[in-house]
Amino acid sequence: MPQYDINIYTLLYALTVVISLMAAVIAYQHRKVSGGLTLTVLMLLTAWWCLGGLFETSSVAPSAKFLWSKIEYFGGVNVPVFFFLLTIQYTHPAVKLKSTWIFSLFIIPAFTLIAAVTNDYHHFIWTGFSPGPAGSNQIIYEHGAWFWIGFMGYSYLMLLLSIVLLINSLVQYRHTFRYQMIAVVIAALLPWTGNILYLLGMNPLPGLDLTRIAFSGSGIILVYAIAKLRFLDLLPRARALLLETMQDGLLVLDASKRIVDINPSARSILGIAADDNIT
Repeated sequence: MPQYDINIYTLLYALTVVISLMAAVIAYQHRKVSGGLTLTVLMLLTAWWCLGGLFETSSVAPSAKFLWSKIEYFGGVNVPVFFFLLTIQYTHPAVKLKSTWIFSLFIIPAFTLIAAVTNDYHHFIWTGFSPGPAGSNQIIYEHGAWFWIGFMGYSYLMLLLSIVLLINSLVQYRHTFRYQMIAVVIAALLPWTGNILYLLGMNPLPGLDLTRIAFSGSGIILVYAIAKLRFLDLLPRARALLLETMQDGLLVLDASKRIVDINPSARSILGIAADDNIT
């Protein structure tokens, strides 16, 4: 009996590995700007997560599947944290994050990873499994308490905080950075959508973890934002620090010559109050 079986699950994960690695390479080319290295690590972790899924779904023996599930958790538990860090660096590039604060973000993921590796002794992450679709070698995992609290709960918290920061910035910079922000918000919402479909059993392929597939989709969106929308090159908070404090007046016009942005100096020169609507 073969140890591995190439199937549609394997091919999908292989595709996501390639996409994630390509996104990591492109992000690394922007490593000198705020968020560049974080996005690189984020996509490398996503690639690791998907690569583990590739071997997990192609493995025939359940014991091998559980082994690969434990290995891939290194990517799964850290991806949401790095997405949150990327969001902070994108929306607040001038803020210097303290190493102790960053370290604290990884405490729960570290416990979750340890729980996954030692699951055979306590079953906090997986309590068992059931057979997948007839004719396939897939299994459906049954999850324990720490999966819901330490993995899913914490991941949702990281993504929720990310979306709050992004939407807040979208409201503030809806004209100048509208398309950038919309792209990043969609990138943040995709994993939520994929995970909800996975947990509700609404997968087109039962047992396929749509969460990591969705993170690869987020990578595609972020790469597009880098290439076309100057994501990581033009940052909202960096713009604020520059334009809000410069002495020269500045107006930004759209294609119809309507004012879409104005800095305080220009308001002062033109006699426009800070709370006056100019759009």
